[in-house]
Amino acid sequence: MRILGIIFVVLSLICITFAKFFVKTRLFFGDTSMIKQYIWGIILLIPGLILLYFSGAFTQ
Repeated sequence: MRILGIIFVVLSLICITFAKFFVKTRLFFGDTSMIKQYIWGIILLIPGLILLYFSGAFTQ
């Protein structure tokens, strides 16, 4: 569950951060609008953080 959460978080960070600069990631996600890229990033980030929370990644 932790690995799946990490994958979601990494994909969301790629979508939010790098899609602005790299055209290939824009074409991969099929987005042309920056607002759509932020929405997709948030959609991927929320389940990723939930999976990380339930896997115990934030506990000491």
